[in-house]
Amino acid sequence: MKRDMDFIRRILVDTAESDTFISAQSFSDSEHSETEAIYHVSILRDAGLLDADIEPYRSGGYHAIVKGLTWAGQDFMESIASDNVWNSTRKTIKDAVGSASLSVIKATSEGVATALISKSLGH
Repeated sequence: MKRDMDFIRRILVDTAESDTFISAQSFSDSEHSETEAIYHVSILRDAGLLDADIEPYRSGGYHAIVKGLTWAGQDFMESIASDNVWNSTRKTIKDAVGSASLSVIKATSEGVATALISKSLGH
């Protein structure tokens, strides 16, 4: 299964905005199956961005509960939360290299945000 950064961003933002635990299955939509939602929650947990429990069903498949963002998850989510920063980050990465790791995405989004702030300050 392939990592979908737009879906990852949505999961992180939705988690940050929630006051309760979230079933990973609730992230599924017309573009992402429950299996894809659980996969993305799993890789976000493995990356240290989400606090989540993933348990197998006796009948097969998995159930996942997202408890919240970790400290690193908060930092990463805040670096990509702004639509303006996110869209500029995606375009910059796509134009330069096509795709990138989480660390490169975070560094790029922080650079984009810094440039936008400098521009608004007139520097």
